[in-house]
Amino acid sequence: MMRKLSILLAVLFCVPILSAGKTNNVGYDKAEQAGLAFLRTAFGVERTEAKVKRCASFNEVTIDGKKMVHECSTLVNFYHVAVFDPEANYPYYTAEVNALTGVAYRAQYARRYIQLSAEQQNKAKTLGTLDSFADYDFSQYKQEAVDAAYRYIQDHFASDDNILRVLPDEVETNSDIFPMVDVDSLVLMKSGTVYKVKVCWPSLTVIEVCILGENP
Repeated sequence: MMRKLSILLAVLFCVPILSAGKTNNVGYDKAEQAGLAFLRTAFGVERTEAKVKRCASFNEVTIDGKKMVHECSTLVNFYHVAVFDPEANYPYYTAEVNALTGVAYRAQYARRYIQLSAEQQNKAKTLGTLDSFADYDFSQYKQEAVDAAYRYIQDHFASDDNILRVLPDEVETNSDIFPMVDVDSLVLMKSGTVYKVKVCWPSLTVIEVCILGENP
């Protein structure tokens, strides 16, 4: 039973695909173009080259708020497109591209590049400790992050669309990132597109945007 549970909770991994034979994947060049185009829209990244690898993850299901996979899940393919910091040799912008459709559906900015101002550091201190965070009233700060998600989509993705509604979603932190707190919001567009935006508080930096339904 414990073995099955541990397998179920091993939700997501990224490994190079080593398979032979003909596939319907869009190819590395198109994936690079799609990933860079999405990063340009999402974060203003003006780069013409990236490192691309083809990866796989298990199909996920969510049960009682926990993401799980079945032992027999079929692997799905995507391309990981990374733009590296030339000085640190670290990928500070990454994108994921559906290997079958060629649609870029996720863009991320590395948290390690966030620099908190003195004012933001003082603000973060008001949270207290990680152990006491569960009892802290984060609602006001959460709304700041939700508003930041709205402004972000308005500025980056709403030129040919309109925002209908923004729904607050999960609030997360842990020992690795505290006193930073991640706030997820779902942004519903008139076209039917739904964006999931992750805002890192207190800097209110968008570190991830994902187009729901476009992932493999």
